[in-house]
Amino acid sequence: MHGAMTDNHHFIQIPPRPEPKPCTKAEPFQLESLVRHEEEMQREMQERERKEKEEAQMRIFRAQPVLKEYAMRKNSKLSNGY
Repeated sequence: MHGAMTDNHHFIQIPPRPEPKPCTKAEPFQLESLVRHEEEMQREMQERERKEKEEAQMRIFRAQPVLKEYAMRKNSKLSNGY
């Protein structure tokens, strides 16, 4: 009876574990849209800096010489009571 019992059992054959494969290495890549975005951001930053410099230059007070003709007219109006 003992021999008959072992004949009915089927043992599952487990295949040997395969050799581990080397890991794949990711290759660097650059998306064109990211490159264009970076270039556009750089251009906008340069434009903003240029405008800020121009505005700062416009805010600097520069004394203008008074024209003699204008000064003489103004003085004559003051002496006439206007």
